[in-house]
Amino acid sequence: MVSRRQVIKYGGLGLAAAASTSSCKVLTPVLTPPVRDQATREVTRIVVTNVFELLTEFIGNLDINYDRDFGSWFGGLRSNDRVAVDKIEKKLRQNGFNGRRTAVLKTPEGTCIYGVENQNGFDSCAPCYTPGKQARTPMVEGNALVGLLVASKSPKLKQLVRASGTSLARVLVPVQADEEPTCSLNPNSTEMFIFKYRSSAASIQISYEYDPSKNRGFTAILVENSRLEFEDYAEVYL
Repeated sequence: MVSRRQVIKYGGLGLAAAASTSSCKVLTPVLTPPVRDQATREVTRIVVTNVFELLTEFIGNLDINYDRDFGSWFGGLRSNDRVAVDKIEKKLRQNGFNGRRTAVLKTPEGTCIYGVENQNGFDSCAPCYTPGKQARTPMVEGNALVGLLVASKSPKLKQLVRASGTSLARVLVPVQADEEPTCSLNPNSTEMFIFKYRSSAASIQISYEYDPSKNRGFTAILVENSRLEFEDYAEVYL
């Protein structure tokens, strides 16, 4: 039996493996998917009861072999990296992220991702820390996570990734946050939030908007580099 958080029916805006000419492309999702897709493909629907579960599912989809518990990983860092991670941990605690933790996973390029649950029992945050890197550390929360999860489960993206000779971890694990607004999955507004990240192998753009009257959100994700372009979207029910 499929769990409520996996009430998923896959759909997509389309993708093409080609040299990208859409570097300035901006996602503009609406709360009703395009008519052309309704006739051919069903919309992905995700019911969120706990963001930590989505986070562990996303991390599991990356197929990363390296994992350590936080303590042993932290103890093996250089002193300057421990200072940087201490600051991340302080920020997490200040915002209530002090619950369950995932193991720390490290991509072949060295970026380390782990998840921490919020004390409210619903939200979670996934720092993506690259030792020695000075760029802003991505702190991926629920809004961006649902987009990354949809992409990580897409058979078509997996095909494109294999064809380009890379991996899902290199494509989908953010190494730098260029635009990362702070908002919840159910903000009291219909404002669209845009998240922009860079991974080791691609640029990632995720948009999220929420309709309070229907308790429903909408997320869209665009992943692209010189060899692939991928778009998908999902409805998010809380």
